[in-house]
Amino acid sequence: MTAPLDSAQLERLVRIRRDIHGHPELAFAEHRTADIVARHLAELRLEPLRGVGRTGVVAVLDTGRPGRTVGLRVDMDALPMDETADVPFRSTVPGAAHTCGHDVHCAIGLGAATLLCGGRDALRGRFKFLFQPAEETLEGALAMIEAGALETPHVDVLLGCHNSPQMEAGRIGYRHGASMASSSAFVIRVRGAAGHAAHPRSGVDALQAVPPLLSGLNAIRAKEISPDQPLILSVGRIEGGRARNVICDEVVLEGTCRALDDALVEEIEAALRRLAHGVSIATRTTIEVQWRNLAPALVNDRAALDRALQAIERHLGAGVLTPLETPSMGSEDFAWYARRVPVAHLRIGSKAPGRSTQLHRSDYFCDERAIGTGAHAMAAAAAALAAT
Repeated sequence: MTAPLDSAQLERLVRIRRDIHGHPELAFAEHRTADIVARHLAELRLEPLRGVGRTGVVAVLDTGRPGRTVGLRVDMDALPMDETADVPFRSTVPGAAHTCGHDVHCAIGLGAATLLCGGRDALRGRFKFLFQPAEETLEGALAMIEAGALETPHVDVLLGCHNSPQMEAGRIGYRHGASMASSSAFVIRVRGAAGHAAHPRSGVDALQAVPPLLSGLNAIRAKEISPDQPLILSVGRIEGGRARNVICDEVVLEGTCRALDDALVEEIEAALRRLAHGVSIATRTTIEVQWRNLAPALVNDRAALDRALQAIERHLGAGVLTPLETPSMGSEDFAWYARRVPVAHLRIGSKAPGRSTQLHRSDYFCDERAIGTGAHAMAAAAAALAAT
């Protein structure tokens, strides 16, 4: 396909990763990161377009030869938390940290662009690099789509990846079909009437609705859903009450729903609304349910994924691929692109010996060998898909 990255190129990608890591930026505030990305793409003789989907960067490599347009999507944003990992390039920004590895993804994306641009004379089709903001809030993909990132030229197939600290560095994970869960957020707002706690009949206690709501949520999972359907339905926050001697007039419950079947999500929402209606009658409260679908389930296109895997194995060698036995119940706004074009999403092994194997932890750590592996895998897959 193309000549591999040399040691100087890899060292530069690592420096870029560490620079971005030390200066994390939250959703839709990735200005400095976008500067770094755009500057590197311009050095590759591309013409990066800034401000796509607010802070995204898009660039196109056109080989001038017939072929498909393959998109490579890269997320750029950090998480709103502090970092505790003991590294010399740790975050210098209080309350922001790359504890999901999007800094590594930026380096992978720039590495893939370097490979493809370096081999442009032997390639076919077009390659569209989409550096996306705000994946962590599950808002960036839709912002990019609405800004036309999949058009002019139209993307025929889109590649994406995420580092995996559970998988050994140097390996590429994949899963056919549903790979990651949908994400929905719900808010249940219960309203009663305040009164003196010494005179319970003077008010309507909103807190009395909490136990039947929580038990009812568990009953939805246990009684209304087939046991072979993966589903997470949980409440993570409850807030209510003004003082110990005042009857609570309002309580708010916030939770999440994760599923691998988007049709199932509609059933869960309907069941939750039925539950809220029944509890409202039983407790004499007013209950309002707000439901937001943040991202659908991520389902890989079989033909696109198989073509990508064949190319990766040819380029990186037999045994590099690892089929994932189970899907992740985490969510990825990359799934919104799959509503519009065929997609293939890969996992890039990033496990570092003796370090945390979890994303979104303050001590998250990534084996930087994932940068080279990811860049070569994405470039090989893109080249093969463009020539198909």
